Amino acid sequence: MDKGNSAEYSVLHGTTTPDNCDREPVNIPGCICPHGFLLVLSQDDFKPLWVGANSADFGLPVPEELLQHRLKDVLPSSEAARLTALLRDEALTTTPEWLGEFEVSPGQRLDIHAHKLRDRIYLEFEPIARSDSRLDVRLRQLLSSLDQELDTQKFCEALAEGLQKLTGLDRVMAYRFADDWSGEVIAEATSPREPVRFLGLRFPAMDIPKPARDIYSRIRVRALPDSVAEPVAIYPISRQGEPLDMTHCILRGASEMYSEYLANMGILSSVTASLQSRGNLWGLIACHHNEPFFLSPQQRSSFELVSQVASIQLDRMLTRRNERAARELEEVCVRIADLASRQEVPEEKLLEKMNGLLEADGVAYCRDERFYLSGLGPTADQWHYFRRRHLLAQESQEPLFCTDQFKSLATPKEGWPAEIGGFLCLGLSEDFSECLIWFRKEVVREIKWGGDPHEKVVKVGKHGARLHPRKSFETYVETVADRCKPWAEEELYLVRRVRHQRAELLSVRANELAAVNKRLSQANEELDAFATIASHDLKEPIRGLSNYTKFLTADYGHILDEDGLHMLRRMSYLTEKMEGLLESLLEYSKLNRSELKKSEKPLRELVDHALLFLDSRVKKNSATIVVQPDLPRVYGHIPFVEAIITNLLSNALKYSRRESPTIEISGHVDENGRTVFSVKDDGIGIPEDKHEVIFDLLVRLHNHDDEFDEGYGVGLAVVKKMVERHNGTIEIQSTLGEGTEFIVTI
Repeated sequence: MDKGNSAEYSVLHGTTTPDNCDREPVNIPGCICPHGFLLVLSQDDFKPLWVGANSADFGLPVPEELLQHRLKDVLPSSEAARLTALLRDEALTTTPEWLGEFEVSPGQRLDIHAHKLRDRIYLEFEPIARSDSRLDVRLRQLLSSLDQELDTQKFCEALAEGLQKLTGLDRVMAYRFADDWSGEVIAEATSPREPVRFLGLRFPAMDIPKPARDIYSRIRVRALPDSVAEPVAIYPISRQGEPLDMTHCILRGASEMYSEYLANMGILSSVTASLQSRGNLWGLIACHHNEPFFLSPQQRSSFELVSQVASIQLDRMLTRRNERAARELEEVCVRIADLASRQEVPEEKLLEKMNGLLEADGVAYCRDERFYLSGLGPTADQWHYFRRRHLLAQESQEPLFCTDQFKSLATPKEGWPAEIGGFLCLGLSEDFSECLIWFRKEVVREIKWGGDPHEKVVKVGKHGARLHPRKSFETYVETVADRCKPWAEEELYLVRRVRHQRAELLSVRANELAAVNKRLSQANEELDAFATIASHDLKEPIRGLSNYTKFLTADYGHILDEDGLHMLRRMSYLTEKMEGLLESLLEYSKLNRSELKKSEKPLRELVDHALLFLDSRVKKNSATIVVQPDLPRVYGHIPFVEAIITNLLSNALKYSRRESPTIEISGHVDENGRTVFSVKDDGIGIPEDKHEVIFDLLVRLHNHDDEFDEGYGVGLAVVKKMVERHNGTIEIQSTLGEGTEFIVTI
């Protein structure tokens, strides 16, 4: 069916073909059931927009004349006034509402239902049908039986039996959809005159195609009183290229496929009510009768109420079942959520706990390119290929994917183990780059179908080739392989619970981390303030000690022996040392507060500045400085970058026993566009076990009494802090006695 011509579609045109059955626009059939009459009005002025072509059958003007009048001119004046008042007063919705009996023409009284869709009011006229006087009693009994604490199976059995008694219909079935939209009759109640049973049989998805399922997701009840009665056209077929949407109409004409389907089953009428859970279509209450069956307004209301109450009860039962499963496995769920939320995930423990949550033959944990497997499953490369090809392409509201028919998705070149029948994948990230996976082996099982689901009957009729429904509904047993045991709803609930609990844990930890960071920030501010004050307050007495040492040496040095002079010199040295240490600590404390103002400069220019600052020491040490001629440019906070270079060069000059040490400075740009530079010396080197600690604050590798007693244990800590402020890295390569190289990336 060409969607571009959908405005002109009508069941009466016979345009259903073998290729378009699953796309048939059943909401715009272009016709109505012949026992009633449809009148669609403009909401603003009650002017007719569409009418049923059978208006004359009910004593009304023909369609062409009806469209020229207003509602007040169509019905007898008193009835028109009463109906108009109701339409103005009632808060109409998309659900048809019974307005009562009306005399539409002399001697012709009809029931009228009304509903509203967009800016249109739909009036549906039907012959008056009366219900059994005991309908209310039986309805209460049915609803009471549904209020008991039942499992899903017993609930559906009570529902089918109660509805059959309520209505007297020949067959009432509870029909549950599977993941592939095939359906199984899980409960059935029949009248004594109906010998055929469908209980336990499965029917293919095409028996209730997607367009029909979409409508059942939006309406409660759909009745077809007489499947062999010829539908009546609506007039006009469309207005300004727009067809009439009849989704909620009681009189909506039936698809020719459905009418013939019922005829092949020997059924003349049907009533179908939807069963919904969490807003999704779970199943249907499918009722069949072997003669025409016209619903009275009271019966229709009863069906709608039963559908609504049954859906609520069903939802409650499924929720209780899921919660019961969750209670039994709560500890496992919490443990998996905890392990999967850690920064460093303990894979073995996680896989062990996953094995205890769901029945599976293999489990796996994937995080980025890492893939950890226990038991049956694919290789890492096979999984990543499948994830990119299939999981990233799926359109879903949540990162959860499961299948019991894996081989229908995969191609042979994907090369998974042949015994895998299906898997369930819980995404811990939206793109499944981090996920938990359970694998199941394929099992061989038998499915009992209501007729051969593969039978396709195509016949050529007055409109050309058309797909016809199968004629036989006798039990057809199919042996199915290449599938695993289906994933139950409670299993999906459990893994969703794991994801929810993990999200809660991450949220709690994020809040805790934010609180810790806030306290740390406050502590740092207090520490910075203390460092500034302490540095100033401590400098005063130290400066006093230094001055007094100088005064003693100048005024009393001539009367002191050599030991006394040595002690004064030592005291002077220590006070200077202490003052230098305080300056270094103050500088370190300011690093976190310093605002970074990044810019780009030639690295060679910064190296030259550092060498100029250290010129006297370079000359004193007779050092040879080798600078790579084509140093790159560097982007960063230039004062920090220059300080990093100066500190590293100072260290290289300081820690060498050579008479003429050599220091090399080189650099390049890495594949990520970051600048990498290094300072390499041929000095004393650093023991391998000290490579990690040399960047810690106040750590010195040399005693105060040895030849390298110049540092304060702050310089490399400052360097590392400056590098980290650039989100960079600093590495060390050193061999004791041979030299050291510091490599900085910023």
